[in-house]
Amino acid sequence: DWKHVNQEDTIKNYDDNRLPTPLPTHIQCFAIAGIVNANIHPTQSIVVDIVGDGLVSESSALGKDHPTRPELNICIPTTRRKTIYNVNHDGLLKNVEVLDTIRSFLMKVDP
Repeated sequence: DWKHVNQEDTIKNYDDNRLPTPLPTHIQCFAIAGIVNANIHPTQSIVVDIVGDGLVSESSALGKDHPTRPELNICIPTTRRKTIYNVNHDGLLKNVEVLDTIRSFLMKVDP
């Protein structure tokens, strides 16, 4: 996504040339996002989107909310998305709630 951006360019001057990458239609996809601070209420969407898990914003992790580029949304149903609080990006790999969520997701998979 960033290969055509000059180091001198800023985000304000960045020409968004990302290409949509749709998910395979024959596979059920799921998404889990982390938020580092549970005190950030979901209605504070700007704060949540900036902070996220410390590396990826919540909306990016869930593949949603690209208001200026809706073709970048990957349209995972809300029943197959989950946000987990008080966990950073690396912490997602060893978080018990993440494991429980994955188990719960797998119980919903259609054969």
